[in-house]
Amino acid sequence: MITGAQSLDVPAARDLVFSRLADIAAYPTWQSFVTDAQVRDTDGDGRPTLVDARLDAKVTALKATLRYAYHGEEKVSWTYVDGDLKDMRGSFTLAVGAAGAGSTAVTMDVAVDPGFRLGLLLRGPVEGKVRSAVLDGTLRGLAATF
Repeated sequence: MITGAQSLDVPAARDLVFSRLADIAAYPTWQSFVTDAQVRDTDGDGRPTLVDARLDAKVTALKATLRYAYHGEEKVSWTYVDGDLKDMRGSFTLAVGAAGAGSTAVTMDVAVDPGFRLGLLLRGPVEGKVRSAVLDGTLRGLAATF
């Protein structure tokens, strides 16, 4: 199991950050881990709820169908439905940043069970590189869009 959590202050108001996080089809433009995101279903507000994604795990490309949920404008979470992994879940949680109303503290929390075969490839230093690419890369990529 690969798990981790990390936070970063983003130089934008929470509503703008939430809008960016809810635009899942655009994730490949700022997340190096997500190479493609095809929306299959949306909720009553037009936000993606079921997405087919292609993920770059550094050692191999993966497919995953993910279900997204929105918790007010404070959190976007996802759970694994189907694909090349055994399980995956995570979230982005938003709070007022250190600079006040003009900044947003974003915490990304992720847990991935790659399954046995892929787990053999994701051991030792490779696991750390993948964790870093997902957490560091995603949060830095998000911040760079503002």
